[in-house]
Amino acid sequence: MHNKAIEEVLKELNASPFGLSQEEAERRLKLYGLNEIEERKESVWAILLRQYTNPLILILVVAGFLALFLGDWHDSVIV
Repeated sequence: MHNKAIEEVLKELNASPFGLSQEEAERRLKLYGLNEIEERKESVWAILLRQYTNPLILILVVAGFLALFLGDWHDSVIV
């Protein structure tokens, strides 16, 4: 819509330069509902476990344990 004329956009959105009519606002409220974002509740443990599904993180974990196994605990701690 960024490349269209203002009048064309207002016609497509069924609006005027002054905003929506009361009828159009009520119709959209019934059709789409309130303009709200649902807040998702997620436990700290679920967030933490989800972090370890990334392949790069898994490679780093394996590298850290491998460094620890080889006796280089400095690198293991850093990784």
